[in-house]
Amino acid sequence: DGAVAQDRCGTISLLADDFADNQVGREWIAWGDTGAVTLEGAGQLQIVFASAGETWAGYTSRNRFDLRDGELRAGVVQAGATDTVLELKDRTGDRCQLVAEAGQLVARVVDGAGASDRASVPYVPSVHRYWRMREVGGTLFWETSADQQAWTLLHAEPTPIDAAHVHGVVAAAGSATTGSAIFDSVNVGVTPALGFCAAATVHDEFASSPLEPIWSGWSDSGCNVTEEGGDLTMTFAGTGESWCGIETWHLVDLTASSVTLDAGGAPDALRFVSYFQVIAMGDDSTVLEIGREQTSLWFQQWIGGNSVTSVDRTYSASNDRFWRLREDAGDAVFETSGDGTSFTQRARVPAQFDLSRVEITIGAGHYGSGPGTPVTARFAAVNP
Repeated sequence: DGAVAQDRCGTISLLADDFADNQVGREWIAWGDTGAVTLEGAGQLQIVFASAGETWAGYTSRNRFDLRDGELRAGVVQAGATDTVLELKDRTGDRCQLVAEAGQLVARVVDGAGASDRASVPYVPSVHRYWRMREVGGTLFWETSADQQAWTLLHAEPTPIDAAHVHGVVAAAGSATTGSAIFDSVNVGVTPALGFCAAATVHDEFASSPLEPIWSGWSDSGCNVTEEGGDLTMTFAGTGESWCGIETWHLVDLTASSVTLDAGGAPDALRFVSYFQVIAMGDDSTVLEIGREQTSLWFQQWIGGNSVTSVDRTYSASNDRFWRLREDAGDAVFETSGDGTSFTQRARVPAQFDLSRVEITIGAGHYGSGPGTPVTARFAAVNP
């Protein structure tokens, strides 16, 4: 193809599953219409249908990845459904697909203008056993293989989606009168040169909205999350229980790295909590956390919802404005600083979960009856 892939961190090539654990992996979100079911067993993902009308089901990656200089590959054992699909979906909803449909294998692009079939060939299961879409130097290639050794080009064009922020999808559509779709691998045998991008590479001074494409915002009623005047701002009504926050769409690697939050604008209101976390992939009950409530500052490690590390200190505005989480030699290290330059270690414990693929979360909220008056939490920067 005349181009050489670069070594790039955080690529879609890191999304991998051999479907051998008989359950939905944490890298995926399983979904399906009524009458369509995803089943894992014996090293296969099966998508089966029971309704009279057409229904869809599949797996979508929980996180976003960088498609640039990466690939999404799948082993397709059976494409008996009406549509069997391998898909790259960008942050706007535009998609690139390989689709087995009506006896054809189709390279397809779906965007705001609708679906456009770029190329197709008669589908031959033994010849088209493996499908992949890969991006090199700004060009996307749709390819197939019988053995994952020799690949045949179906179509290529300048990458038509936002390649920096994509989800991987395996899916199918069918009915009770169609067959099922069976996949036996995603990116098995694909070895990226690099892992996820270091946590220290995430920089945001919240100078302009929107939070996309790096952050996903969430909120209960009574809370609003915005970027305002160079701050991440969470505005609360102040009554009852209400929580909101943001988390990274992309996974990052905390090993031999760190992430820092300027939390100087965390309020000291009654029954109000501010927190900074790194979260295990797909498991928000397994986290490292620095949190504050009024004058109490804590450093915790949670595994499966159980606190296995808990260290507390009295909050000092002059010493604890900046919160830092880092990994060093297998340990989780919790630190604070008054100026963002000189940090003091507050706790150090063995890390009890994989820190090489985590999400970063910033959140706040009030509980019980709440503070009783409106409250605003402001966070000035991540890795300032």
